[in-house]
Amino acid sequence: LSILGWVPGVIHALYVANN
Repeated sequence: LSILGWVPGVIHALYVANN
């Protein structure tokens, strides 16, 4: 599991969900 692989996706999903 690559943390650098999923973290950006999570950040983006949260960013979009809050806008």
